[in-house]
Amino acid sequence: PGSGGGGGRDTEDAASVLLAALRGDAPRGPPREGGGEKYQVAPLQGRIDRVQLLFMGMPRWQGPPVAAAPDWQATMEAIARITDALALLTAAARSGTGRNLDRHRVESIAFPTIVLVLLSLAAAFARAAAVLDGTHVCEGSSSSAASAAGIAWRALVVARQFAALDAASRRSELYSLFAHLPDSQELLIRIEHLSGAVLLLMHPTPEVPASPAGRDGGGAVGGNGIDHGGSGSSGGTGPAISVPEMCAVQAQLNIVKMEQWLVLHAGRVSNAMEVLTAQFGTSTMVQESPCSFRDASFAEKVAVGSISSYQCRLQAAWHFEQSIRLLPKSMHRGGLLLHQMMLELATSLMQAAASLAQDITIGPVLDASGYRRSLASLVSADQLLERAERFVDAAGHPGMSALVQANRGQLRSLGADALLSRANSEDAGLPELVLSEEEMAALRQLSEDYSADEDDTDCDDGSGDGLERDDEKGQLLTASQYFGRLGDRATSLVMAAQKSVDIVVEPEAALILALMSSGVLQTAAARLWSCPPEGVVETECKRAAVSMLTQSLAILPQGSHATGGLAHQAALAPGLCAHAHLLQGEIHIESQLLGAEKPQNKYQRVQWHLERARGAIHGAAAEGGIPSSGLLLVHLHLMHAKLLLGSSSTGSKKALERAVEELVLGCRELRRSCEGGELRLGLQEEPAQGSTCLALAAPPSPAWADVAAHLLKHLRAALRDLCTRRGAATSCAVAERSADGVCWKDFYRSALQLNTGWDVVRVPTLYDALARTSEPSGPRNR
Repeated sequence: PGSGGGGGRDTEDAASVLLAALRGDAPRGPPREGGGEKYQVAPLQGRIDRVQLLFMGMPRWQGPPVAAAPDWQATMEAIARITDALALLTAAARSGTGRNLDRHRVESIAFPTIVLVLLSLAAAFARAAAVLDGTHVCEGSSSSAASAAGIAWRALVVARQFAALDAASRRSELYSLFAHLPDSQELLIRIEHLSGAVLLLMHPTPEVPASPAGRDGGGAVGGNGIDHGGSGSSGGTGPAISVPEMCAVQAQLNIVKMEQWLVLHAGRVSNAMEVLTAQFGTSTMVQESPCSFRDASFAEKVAVGSISSYQCRLQAAWHFEQSIRLLPKSMHRGGLLLHQMMLELATSLMQAAASLAQDITIGPVLDASGYRRSLASLVSADQLLERAERFVDAAGHPGMSALVQANRGQLRSLGADALLSRANSEDAGLPELVLSEEEMAALRQLSEDYSADEDDTDCDDGSGDGLERDDEKGQLLTASQYFGRLGDRATSLVMAAQKSVDIVVEPEAALILALMSSGVLQTAAARLWSCPPEGVVETECKRAAVSMLTQSLAILPQGSHATGGLAHQAALAPGLCAHAHLLQGEIHIESQLLGAEKPQNKYQRVQWHLERARGAIHGAAAEGGIPSSGLLLVHLHLMHAKLLLGSSSTGSKKALERAVEELVLGCRELRRSCEGGELRLGLQEEPAQGSTCLALAAPPSPAWADVAAHLLKHLRAALRDLCTRRGAATSCAVAERSADGVCWKDFYRSALQLNTGWDVVRVPTLYDALARTSEPSGPRNR
């Protein structure tokens, strides 16, 4: 199982052999041409949650192996033999029969052999855990996968201690038969490298849900964006790997026997580990290791949730860093091996930053303690990305470098959202918000000028007020100024990253960056329209917001997954396109209600945006749909109703009736999303006592609660106008009815009895009940 090692090989050959060994240990497959994405998209939760606008892009770590399934029989036989050899060696030492035995020479052969077998065992179980049943090992959904990861980690912990013993004692001159055994330094590098890979497999990064079309195209399958070697075969999911139950039991029993041998020699092991710890030194990227690398139960702690995803990924980064530190100085001068390991360290740092950012949820309001926690997480995540950027730049990977830069922009967009939500929690707005010194220090760090900002003259369409200028460093700024700066930094960073990547050289990275640019521009436009800066007239804000939304639509990649696009495009592009048109329509409607332009022109313009948004949603439905299609369709019906209500200034009966119909359709779509299980909206199985409608659970997010409240508000307003307009009948016997025979007055009374905005999901049931109880022969006005 050795990787080759003799002392006479030069540095280049040694690096090539070590790189081949690291690739052989890796529990994931290489990227393939046309065989799946190299990158993954991790969603972030900003203020706008009706569609996914903010997300982070990073190399995909987990992927199926391309090699054949492990030879479990040979692996189990090997570990059984070395366990028996250890037992014989211990027995000979106790009985005294081994006095004439050259124990040091035997250990010089035994220790590296044990480490190699344990590395092979750990790699086999890690490879199985990565693809077993297609589940994440940290979610508890597959006990077999969790068990496989635990066995791999325990094997690595034991292997590290034997490697430390091997390193602490100079090897005797070996026979030529054992000349292939690698030196102790190489074994330690492989152990630390595989330990980091196993930790990343324990806590995979949550991704944006892909549409069925995206899954068919291999969106959940593929390499990790870093060349791990292997065969160049195309496509496929790799061989199915399962762990025989007897192999798992036998592996654990033999590992326990090795642990018992280490306990018997605790003094030697402790001294060897102290020497190894001193060799590791203090980490420069990770302040401290979040757990002991001698903790054999670490995998079990991850499985039960006592170790967070951030700690797990930070520990992985620590192991990758130590593997680089253990490299001989001659290998630190560059080359493929060093670049490969630096990219893997950068990937683990990006994964750790994503875990911090994904734990941040920005709602409509954010109290002081929640804001401080969010701000601290943003600063820590940005520091991790800054360290990752250094390694990526040194390794010369333009696609990853652009993604890191764009991710830092996404964090600043989250920071602007958090600051706005913090201001909304106070009675005063942004101008009157008082920030503590700690908060100002964090905001100053996030809003300071950045290396990419030197070329931000082309990116003058930032968030906030869009009119902020750089002041002298150290000057105290107000909350409004920090708000504007964060938005400007977010937009300029993402846009600069998107422009720095060649779509021909890095097509997938360019696509993800285009989606990120579109999302951050839409977020900036929404912030600008909802919170305009002081002293700027409405027409200027409208013009800037519409300009950003138009640019966000122009940036979006064209085509679909079915016509050659990637799963990221199928999952995100339709929602971004629909949301951009919806937001433009809302801006035009609100300005129309203020009488800024001719009503007819505004009506046609909003209708055009409605049709484009509807086309994007229904076009995506043909390929499997998008995760937020139900919520977007509800907003479509709501916006159409608002357009009709705004155009019926003269009290047009036809416009009012059409508005009510659109609002009822919006309620039906909301209810359909509930019954369909979208976003886990719940319905009780039995109706509440005395009610003909199902009792519904609370809205799962502010976006659903907000749209429900607006539906109820506009439904009551439209029904009131229908019932009180000039010429309306006063008696329900002769009152005007809908096309389905529903009396508007009865419907209005039922709408007034709804307690909360979320009760609009009962509107379809009320409407249908009124239609059934109407007189069949009664007049129906269309």
